[in-house]
Amino acid sequence: MAAWIAGPVLFVALVGVATLRSEPPVSSPSEKAGAEAAHTADRVAPTKPTASITSTPPVDPQTEADKKAAKELRHWAFVAYEDDRYAEFLDGINKARRLDPAGESDEQVRTARTYAEQQVEKLKAAGSHDGGGPKTLKH
Repeated sequence: MAAWIAGPVLFVALVGVATLRSEPPVSSPSEKAGAEAAHTADRVAPTKPTASITSTPPVDPQTEADKKAAKELRHWAFVAYEDDRYAEFLDGINKARRLDPAGESDEQVRTARTYAEQQVEKLKAAGSHDGGGPKTLKH
């Protein structure tokens, strides 16, 4: 009787083990190789994707304050420029450049600076001591 019970128990145990396997049964050698590769791939740790840094750097409050101050200085420098006060214009534009050098790349700033420097040189050559004043030299 023990042999009669042992046979079905052994059969159930073997069927249970086969059912617990995660891979489907493989019949051909090529399917077996593919199943082994898939099983191995499941155990290999995934590679970490490379991430590119796209975030913007933190804004430096001092830089923003400097840019704002430079913009204000340039505004008042151009007011002086319109009144032919070229030395005052150059003083303001130079202060703005120290705070915000990138603002010097503006075409209007470069053109006005060149013209004002020429006018100051003319005034110095003509004997003016202050480099310009209201309506001292027309452009």
